[in-house]
Amino acid sequence: MNTELIQSFLETRRQPLAASVETIARLDVLCQEAPEFAVKALGDTQTHVSQKAHLLAELVRSSVDREQIVQQLRKLSDEELLPVVDGLRLRRLNGRRVRDLGLSVLVGHPRFAELTATHRLRLVRIFKHLLGERTWSSVRRFLGMATPEAERFLQTKVLRFASDEKVAREALCFLAGLGFDQPKSAKTPWLVVPGLKGSSSKSVEFTVEPLQQSVAARKDLTAGRGMPRVTLMGIRSTYHPSLPKRVVRELTGSVTRRVREDGLITTALKAAMTNKGDESLEAIVSRVTKGELPEANVQAAVVLDLSGSTVSSGERLYHPAALGLALVGLLQRYVSDLNVFQVGGSVILNGHGIPRPQGASDLATAILKAARTEPEAILIVTDGFENCRQGDAAQVVAGLRRLGVTTTIEQVTPVIAAAEDLSRRRLSEAVPIIPVEHESGVGELTARLLLAGQSSHLDTEALSTVEQLLFAG
Repeated sequence: MNTELIQSFLETRRQPLAASVETIARLDVLCQEAPEFAVKALGDTQTHVSQKAHLLAELVRSSVDREQIVQQLRKLSDEELLPVVDGLRLRRLNGRRVRDLGLSVLVGHPRFAELTATHRLRLVRIFKHLLGERTWSSVRRFLGMATPEAERFLQTKVLRFASDEKVAREALCFLAGLGFDQPKSAKTPWLVVPGLKGSSSKSVEFTVEPLQQSVAARKDLTAGRGMPRVTLMGIRSTYHPSLPKRVVRELTGSVTRRVREDGLITTALKAAMTNKGDESLEAIVSRVTKGELPEANVQAAVVLDLSGSTVSSGERLYHPAALGLALVGLLQRYVSDLNVFQVGGSVILNGHGIPRPQGASDLATAILKAARTEPEAILIVTDGFENCRQGDAAQVVAGLRRLGVTTTIEQVTPVIAAAEDLSRRRLSEAVPIIPVEHESGVGELTARLLLAGQSSHLDTEALSTVEQLLFAG
């Protein structure tokens, strides 16, 4: 396995597929050379959804066990799962393996009913592609019939993939348009299909709550209170076009933002900085750390910025300093040989108390000191603001390169949200910047350090360690 290939994946995995012309080729090679790694990347929360869709399209044509792919896809949120699976349709991939994998993921999904109630039209398009137009038409017809022939057909084509057959049957009936009235413009092509001779139709009654609510909302929009706004908007435009849009806004209420939660170590460090606690960083890390990551056998250095700018303010109060300290404390736990060079702070990290952020950020001098230890990699943990000789860090890095020093140097910036614009907080164009919003990101940092210490060829043991560090969560 090529070490540079994994490093390139880490650099670009958060970007959309179209961000670089090289991304597609890189993902194709990754699926060929390290299919097991690529499968785990499907369930990775940091990889962009468009890249996951491409990985799935490549893996479905590989020899990777189908169940492995299904397990990783089940880890995805509802917002990511359907775009990833829909990538098979958009790329016009079909065949038995594609069909079985897609149906296993969707029909066997624990939230199949919820997905059906809120994303009906998209799921119909996916099922039409997976089964084919004629087979999907037959499935719809047989779902409305109570005959042994119909049951055998449904079991063979779709229900054998279900984890809960009763729920799956109701969800499929909902997708087929049974059990509720279709809008007039769609009624004829959707429902009027020839039945079999001597067949008996059956009525459909929904017992699964999400499906019941969605059907009820088609008759009375107020019954859909609490459903996603985009779903209610679609129902309103189709079944209740005379109702104003403000009704939907009232039924869904305000759109709540995802609540950001700090890690346990970061929370404890913020409290210590606020209340001037006496507990050391090592003690806090040992006390609250749950679970262990594999150790990375590498010699590395960390420049830790605890200058006055890392205090920040408002919602970010002490966040850059506390998260930076948490990452360093965890790196000391998981990296075999790590030297820390502190910049600023009320006290030096020496096992007695927690330093509070203060003073100047002389990053350039600290980078030089770190480089003198001849590490295999240097991480600069900083908020990106140099309040002492701004620009010196970039000049130092450029000088090291001119002297032939090839040590990997990367900037790690604690952020509140991964989407923050860090273009003005980058120390140097020659230094990659890694945004980290949670202490769980220490796995990626440790993996980057481990890769920096490897040769051009990554052996199986090292690759396994990298996988554990990146995808342990």
